[in-house]
Amino acid sequence: RRGFSTVPETTQCFGLGSNVVDRFHRVHKVPAAGAKGFFATDKVLEASVVGGVTLNHLSWASMLGVPTGLLALQGEDTTGEEIRSAMADVGVSKAGVVVSSKFSSSVSMIFLQDDGERCIIMAPAATGTIDRLAVDEHFHGLISLCNKSSPRQMIITTEVSQVPMSGVTRLLEIAKTENILSFIDVDVPPSVAENEANLGTAAQVLEAVKLANIVKPTLEAAEELLVLLDPSAPSVRDLLLTETASRLVKAIGCQLVAITDGSRGAALANSTASVQVPCFPVPKVLDTTGAGDAFFGGLVAGCYHSAVPKTADELKAVGMLAAAAGAACVQVLGCLPNKTTSSQVVSALVPAAQKLFASSATSSSSSASASVGSDSAGALFAASLRLDVATLQAQATMQQDNSSAAAAEK
Repeated sequence: RRGFSTVPETTQCFGLGSNVVDRFHRVHKVPAAGAKGFFATDKVLEASVVGGVTLNHLSWASMLGVPTGLLALQGEDTTGEEIRSAMADVGVSKAGVVVSSKFSSSVSMIFLQDDGERCIIMAPAATGTIDRLAVDEHFHGLISLCNKSSPRQMIITTEVSQVPMSGVTRLLEIAKTENILSFIDVDVPPSVAENEANLGTAAQVLEAVKLANIVKPTLEAAEELLVLLDPSAPSVRDLLLTETASRLVKAIGCQLVAITDGSRGAALANSTASVQVPCFPVPKVLDTTGAGDAFFGGLVAGCYHSAVPKTADELKAVGMLAAAAGAACVQVLGCLPNKTTSSQVVSALVPAAQKLFASSATSSSSSASASVGSDSAGALFAASLRLDVATLQAQATMQQDNSSAAAAEK
């Protein structure tokens, strides 16, 4: 039982990957192996929240005006019903979801410390069975159908987290053949993908990364990727984050690399420029789970609305939108955007985003563009975003000048 018919979908961005129900438990401290731990309250199950690496970033991209849809296998179980209900709430299309009693839906157990740090234990279930054959059987037809009827260049996103690497690679091969802009979130390092997660070999991870147009690894994953691509390369511990991103984009040969490093921010690089993007300060961190996924969703949205960045200013602008999504995410429990507050947080940090929220209801019907980021609404957003960047840079310069003047007076 699948969610689409022969009618072409209006979805412009399909993502293949994790979609789970996260069961949250608060603990005083995540125990080490062999040690005992204690729940922080008598309420053992704090909450059940829908998430997953790919569903998370699709949800944030959807909030930012991108017509998104999930490619997934789900069960006819309570967990699957929860996921599909949440997808409807956040505006992620179910057209690519195949539901069957033969499948079990994914679940994760998340143990949260008082400071927001966490430990996650995952059960991928049906998601872990999406190999090359499954991609061709369940998703290839929908992708081709939508791509042929699309008025603009489509986007495909995927992950290195729960989907077997053969399935990830096949999806990216389809994207390359059909001229679809592709993104990959390297959520776990190649060694983890090969060993603990058993997704495939490190060589298969490299193969997938080289097929993608835009690559977002964590710093740990970036370090392993660089070693695999160039064993003689210096350790990233000896490099600035921007230097690591620049080396990686050249080693892979992709259009863009965005490396995330938790609370220390991110770096974006293409073949000619690189920028550092700090985290926005937030009044209170409630839960860091999914912040990188939200960042990725902002990255997808930035490229969708204003094209893949080419200059340093464009890199900064897209990175700032991604960072704002990450900042909004750490202020909610779980990984999906809050309908009321998340858009307000992003708009306060990046005023240009207000244009995305105002037009999100009609963005999927746009027929004026032939490529990503080339429609008039996207051009208006891009111009406003560049103005936001200029304003923030001017404020930073003023603060630096004031600090220097105060120091000189002393």
